[in-house]
Amino acid sequence: MLKLHLRWIVLLFLPFSGGLHAAENRSTPRAFIFFDSSVPEQYSIFTQFNQQYFMSSTLQKSLEVKFIDISPNKKVNSALLSIIHDSDGFWVGNFRPTKIPRLFCLKGNTRYQLELTGPGDIRKCL
Repeated sequence: MLKLHLRWIVLLFLPFSGGLHAAENRSTPRAFIFFDSSVPEQYSIFTQFNQQYFMSSTLQKSLEVKFIDISPNKKVNSALLSIIHDSDGFWVGNFRPTKIPRLFCLKGNTRYQLELTGPGDIRKCL
């Protein structure tokens, strides 16, 4: 009976945890970009990269991208790439960027951070 209940719990939470799909894509490089959307130059990096990402199915398949906004004001976003508003500091606390904007690349078990000066820098995670 306990096994049956555990199976249902796993099946209920599998879609929310990334499930098997996440395990398959562990080899896919990931980019985490910390930025402040209230700074026009930093928000421009987001909009420019979003346009490049939208236009390139190859890029979409090759790189998982997360933009994390540290601005106290949440911006409305209708772009392909979502913006995670880090209002409670969870993401900053886990990654600890040395300055903003900042790019973190994750490839397998390797994580490193780079200076972010433009949308082209994000491709360094590939």
